Amino acid sequence: MSSAMDTAAPWGTSGAFLIAKWLPRDETTVTIAQRIDALLSEVSGELGTGEWVASNGAPWEGDLAALVAAHAVVDDLGDPDPAYGYTMTLIGTSPTMRLTVRVMAGARVAGRRAPNNRLTIEINELTPGAFSTRVADLVTEAVVTAWQPTAVAFRNDDLIDVAARGGWSIPVGYRTWVADSVGNVTSTATQITARRLEHGTFLSAPDAWTADDAASAMLATLQGNSLDKIPH
Repeated sequence: MSSAMDTAAPWGTSGAFLIAKWLPRDETTVTIAQRIDALLSEVSGELGTGEWVASNGAPWEGDLAALVAAHAVVDDLGDPDPAYGYTMTLIGTSPTMRLTVRVMAGARVAGRRAPNNRLTIEINELTPGAFSTRVADLVTEAVVTAWQPTAVAFRNDDLIDVAARGGWSIPVGYRTWVADSVGNVTSTATQITARRLEHGTFLSAPDAWTADDAASAMLATLQGNSLDKIPH
């Protein structure tokens, strides 16, 4: 995991939001549970998060595949619709922050306007200054490692307002990750750093930058590498 110094990341003080997207793949309740558990275990170990609880009050323990199965997406008649997989929300709290993880996985159809398979994490501080460079890096790394997605971005509301990048666009944030299957990053805008992570490139903007500056540099980096949409 990240060895970055634990310095303040002011862009996350009023809420930080990660989104990960991926294409349909062979995901079952077992593999989804394994990926969720790997993510939660890594985050808990690094941030000191206690028990994770689903939105229906069920603790994340025991038969994890059965917990996932209980959150199948249903059709208009209320019956599980295997084509659209599973969706669930898990909440964990550390002494300094609250994390809300929303998983939408196992969909067999890609989605017309936006990916059906995606994950979001919302982090809210309980202690001012708790959100840091280390937190931003390790959570992004944990998502990439556990979920092997197609694209990831970690941003705040201000950056979303400047560059929402919804649908099938590659999202951008203070942290952006792009899989090799989407495209290669061989050059970056000034002060954007790049390094290899799993099967893609992890891009970072200075945490002290404004949302406008971070969005502009990340978009320039994507454009400089002829990257825009996630192929699907």
